Parts: sequence; C-alpha cells; structure tokens
Amino acid sequence: MPHETKKRVTIYDVAKALNVSTATVHRALSGKETIHEKTRERVLEMVDRLGYRPNRLARSLSSKNVRLAVVAFTSFPEFHDSIIAGAKQATEDLADFNLHTDFYSYLGGDSNAAAGTEFLNNTLERIAKDRYDGLLICARNADGFVAIERKKIPVVTVVNHVAVSTRKLSIRYHGRVAGRMAAELLYRMGNANQAVAIASGSYGERSIHSEILEGFKEQALVTPLSLVATYSHYDSKDAAYDATIQTLREHPYLAGIYVDSFNSFGVIEAVKDMGMERKLTLITSDISENLRAHISQGIVQATICQNQFEQGRMGLEHLFWYIMEGTIESSTILLPPQLVLNSNIELY
Repeated sequence: MPHETKKRVTIYDVAKALNVSTATVHRALSGKETIHEKTRERVLEMVDRLGYRPNRLARSLSSKNVRLAVVAFTSFPEFHDSIIAGAKQATEDLADFNLHTDFYSYLGGDSNAAAGTEFLNNTLERIAKDRYDGLLICARNADGFVAIERKKIPVVTVVNHVAVSTRKLSIRYHGRVAGRMAAELLYRMGNANQAVAIASGSYGERSIHSEILEGFKEQALVTPLSLVATYSHYDSKDAAYDATIQTLREHPYLAGIYVDSFNSFGVIEAVKDMGMERKLTLITSDISENLRAHISQGIVQATICQNQFEQGRMGLEHLFWYIMEGTIESSTILLPPQLVLNSNIELY
C-alpha cells in the first residue's frame, strides 16, 4: 500500500477535542495564569494524546506584533457590521497575543457603483502597501487583489468566495442548503400549485447566489414548484424594486418570492405597492430591524440567516492561527443556515 502522509495535528484539533477555544489551549501551553489548573491539565493531557507540537514559528511570533486587516464591503452596513463585530470578538479572544486588527468598512451605498469599486481597489492596494500579515474580507472580485497576491498576503474570505490565489479559506453559509430550505418553505407555506420567483443578488457562476439557486432547483424536484422567473438586482434597492414590479405584472398569479440576499427592502416595497402583501409567500434572507417589523406583521413569512457574526469571528481566528501555525484545517467551511420565524425572532 502507498504510504499515506499523516495529517499534522493543529491547535484546532486540540480545541475541538476538548470543546474549548484555541485561546484557552494557548494559555495552557504558555503557562498563563488566567486559566484554571484543571483546564490546563486537561489541555496538556490532550496535547500529549494527539501529539500536537506547536510550530516553532508560532512560538517566535507570539512575542511579535501581528497585523491583520478586515474589509467589509457590501451595499448594506447593517449587514456587514455583524462581520466586523465577529472579527472584533475574535481579536478580544486573542488578547494574549500582540495582535492588532484594522477595520475597513464601506459606507458609501451601492457597492457596485464607481465609488464602491474605487474604495475596494484603493483599500486593497493600501493593505498591500502597508504589508499586513493577513486579510479577512467580505467583497467581490476586484483588480486590487493583484497587489494582495503580489505581496503574498494570506486571505480568508467570508460570505462570498473571491478568486484570489492567496486565499487560504472561504467561510460562508451552506448556500445549497439555504436554497433547499427556501424551496421547501415556499411549498409548505404557500400555494404549491402556483408559480414562484427568485430575486437574486447574482454575482456570477461561482457566487454564493449560484449555489443557492442550485439548491433551490434540487428541492423543487422533491417538493414540486413552478419557478417562472429568476431576476437579478445586484444589491441595488431600486433595481430590486423595479424588477419585482415587472415580475409581478408579468406573472399576476405569482404565489411566492424568495429573496436570496440581504437586499429585500426593494422587493417588499414593490409587493406592497402592488397590493400583494399577505397574498403571496415571501421568504427572505438575513435579518434587519426593517425585516423584523415585516415578519411580525405577517408580510414576510420567514427569513434564512447566514450568521455573519460567526463568519467574522471564525474567519479572523482561522486567519490568525494560519499565520501562527502555517496550516489550516480546510479550504472551505460551510455554516448551517438559520431559519427565523415570527415565533423565534426574539433570539436573533
């Protein structure tokens, strides 16, 4: 039999085995006093059992500054603020290290406008010029990534996966499962004998939206639905409004709409202006204060959340330990979609 290379044990393996944080494992190994002695003993025992050996580079870096950049680039600050909050939490969790994190948040509205493209490219070029040790980013593909690649800055992406050669990890929710959930919800909550439509963010064949559409179509074969229209709005509220009005006029007997991105505002306004609220089933994505009100009023039946906070927290933590350890457990981590109804909305 061919010789199989044994997978190197990482700090994540130890943390998972004990159901503790990576920071706790580090504290136990470094002799920090801010940890209970019984916990330290459990960690050391598991380290021996698994054969974990801290990277020499990690030990040398632990006394040096590590600089990370976090870029949150979408059309909706209310959406990407949760990513930043998660990354800030991870930074606090790693307070034992000399970690410094800078945050770059786009607040200019439509991220597809010229101003958005300029912001993204300029920010990426600045990060490359300042030689950050790593980049956590929620964005789309852009020319500025050339500078990141040239400097060989390791990248972790969240929400969407950007095609950059230095990307080490993509963390996002399971889009295919989210699409399946949406199809089943439309089937069970609405009129399964009538047509439905999808309002999509749509950023190309390899985007999260293409994964969602694949899952939706898969489930539609099991719980039969007639998908008569899929229209794109590219995260523009106005484009979403206009496209929804057109779709409702072309399909006056539409039974439901699934909005596969945070940009549900324009879709909901169009549905209300056409007098279709509560006459069709609306399944949206993510959560906002505006959406909470529409769920409570029964205008939106359910929303499927992708937990941006956890993506930001996990993304920064994995990026940091990649820099410290030189390894990463997987190239992709898919988080389970979260279903939010009026009955459990207080939890989100």
